[in-house]
Amino acid sequence: MATIFPIKGYWFLPSNENHKVAGILDIDHDVFRLELFGSLRGSSQEVFFDSIEWDKSTVIPLILGHGSDGKDYSLMGCISGASSLNFNADLPLTSYLIDHVLQGCQLDERDEKIFKKLRIEYSHLQDWLGFTGFSPDNFDKSGFSFIYQYPDSISVNIDNTFLLKFGYQYSYNGSSRYDRKIVQTCFLDIETQTDLSYLDLCKPMRLFQDFLSLATLSTVSVKSTTLFWESDTGGSHDEFPIKLELFLSPESVEMTKEKPFSKFLFQHDDIKEVLQEILSRWFLLNAEMLPIRRYLIESVKRKKVFEINNFLNIVQALEGFHSRFRNEERAFKASIGNLIQEFKIIDLVKTEFEDEGSIIESTKDSRHYYSHFYRLRNDSTKQGRELFYLTKKLRILLICCVLKEVGFDDALTNSVVKSDKL
Repeated sequence: MATIFPIKGYWFLPSNENHKVAGILDIDHDVFRLELFGSLRGSSQEVFFDSIEWDKSTVIPLILGHGSDGKDYSLMGCISGASSLNFNADLPLTSYLIDHVLQGCQLDERDEKIFKKLRIEYSHLQDWLGFTGFSPDNFDKSGFSFIYQYPDSISVNIDNTFLLKFGYQYSYNGSSRYDRKIVQTCFLDIETQTDLSYLDLCKPMRLFQDFLSLATLSTVSVKSTTLFWESDTGGSHDEFPIKLELFLSPESVEMTKEKPFSKFLFQHDDIKEVLQEILSRWFLLNAEMLPIRRYLIESVKRKKVFEINNFLNIVQALEGFHSRFRNEERAFKASIGNLIQEFKIIDLVKTEFEDEGSIIESTKDSRHYYSHFYRLRNDSTKQGRELFYLTKKLRILLICCVLKEVGFDDALTNSVVKSDKL
């Protein structure tokens, strides 16, 4: 991503195309920032002062631009940043924080529905799928050769709305005739039969990102995103749509080391027979599962230190799951106990919750102490290392809850929920 930035060019509002302002789009820590040598609203001091956004929460949906690289740009979700005016220079300096950057076209509006396909490269996806197109063909004393053939693509239809297609590509290069490098990468294509906005396509992108985070028990990042646009200008592009690079807000690269696949909760091969059902359920339950899923995904992120909120989030997610999916009104202890009994058929749950009564009591007292600020009354309230290990036990239970709800049967859950992974 950093290789194309900074981008120098002229920028303007869709409603004021004749007034273009020179500026630079660059990455500032973990955000995109547009620095302008002037104001998008006009050139006079009066216009500049009138246009200052004192409310920094005000969002400009779209800023367009022509880059010095000869490409068009659409900047979406723009929030006014710092602005200044030197009366001696008579030149206002303005800035905007940018949510998303689209390279290759200028949208008429942020929600313009012109796209039918989004291609995403995720971290961990290749190891999760586990396929390679490389195979040795001939190795002997005289030399060697090998064959590369694309692995078979995998498709999943989501409620006749989205088609998820896992595909592969390779790059071939070398710095000299003595050095050759072939790299296989894989991607997910999200396709639809109707024209959608890029925001519409980003929703299933994020949903699968969460699924992959659960599967790998890792923080999964979006490495690249490409939109496909079937433009009707200058001839038909039905067979070869125009590719537009979509840059999402830069994410922190801290602690993004990829986990070895042996530590994944499950891989594609583990669920290949029920992949269609599981992914369909994952997407179908999006709204109902959202807060529970978010707390679970947050818990798998690599952290430097354990915090009390890590415990409280897991407990709240378990409460929410029982309330939403077991449809029973019960007190806190009864809810947790009910879930433990339901999943004691899973070997790891049976082992970790052998002292069920003590664990439930500790969970209740710790929850009350940290969330309701009750006085510390007894030794069952956990702190420090003990609270960390209690949270690990409860997260195992939450993982079993989510897996069952999205289509894992008990045998499949039992085969993937192992202590060396969790």
